[in-house]
Amino acid sequence: MSFIEYDKFDVYAEEMSINPRCGAHVGNGWLPLVDELIVQLTALGFKPKDQIDQIKEKFGGLRFYVRGDVSPEMDELISTVEEESFKTCENCGEPGRNHGGHYWIKTLCDTCEKARCESLSHE
Repeated sequence: MSFIEYDKFDVYAEEMSINPRCGAHVGNGWLPLVDELIVQLTALGFKPKDQIDQIKEKFGGLRFYVRGDVSPEMDELISTVEEESFKTCENCGEPGRNHGGHYWIKTLCDTCEKARCESLSHE
């Protein structure tokens, strides 16, 4: 079961009333992680529209912030997915690792990191 139409993630974030000041901003490679997390949390009684505050990348990892209290089981699911993001390319979903430089830490596969470096060198 899929919760998110990946090509419409911005619309999804708006419909879910995710904090408009901060929003939901992650690369396509992490959308399956976010999707599966929301499916599992919802099965435990989580209410995405009421409880998701922000979904973003920070220091190369996925951050999934919620409003209100969540059960220890929900908290463990969130932590597990956040940890998995450090091994998953944010752009394409392939295995990845932290890459620093260019003033930003990103978790990318080697192919996406190479493309990022090439695009930044043309700026």
